[in-house]
Amino acid sequence: MILKRIKIETSIENFTNCYVVADEKENEAMVIDPAGECNKIMEMLEILRNKVEIYLFNTLPCRSYSEL
Repeated sequence: MILKRIKIETSIENFTNCYVVADEKENEAMVIDPAGECNKIMEMLEILRNKVEIYLFNTLPCRSYSEL
């Protein structure tokens, strides 16, 4: 299990945290609170080489879900 925290700049706050939880055996990931800056999240997923299976939101999500 891998847990990564990404500091995300949002339009409603200065910064918030986004988390990526990845299962290295299954090559799947869960993105928690992708509040903006989808490019940062995409970069992390590329580094981890995981596909996203689950999104959990508790603030404003990325503008385009297709970006992830």
